[in-house]
Amino acid sequence: MTNLIMVPYLKRKNFDNVNIIADLRINKVAKGLRFDNYLKYKLLFESRVYTQLYIQFLDSRNSNGLQAIDFIAHTFFRKYEFKDIKYYQIIKGRTKKDERLFF
Repeated sequence: MTNLIMVPYLKRKNFDNVNIIADLRINKVAKGLRFDNYLKYKLLFESRVYTQLYIQFLDSRNSNGLQAIDFIAHTFFRKYEFKDIKYYQIIKGRTKKDERLFF
């Protein structure tokens, strides 16, 4: 998701500062790098995006915000991968298109 969605989005928007809250369970993501180092590598060295990154890691067991995002992400995953709209029906009409990213 980092390389497919976050990097192109951040490159297109050209933010000066980016605040990211990530799940503490994220450890090595690719090339043996931690999430924060991987994202910095992709942005700075491969995409030439010069933005100040602030990454905060929280334990999702203690973060209602991260739990909500996990629920929503899983809802869309089930809708598109398994055609299961049970949980999508709960949030349908309660969401709006937003240009910010939440993972």
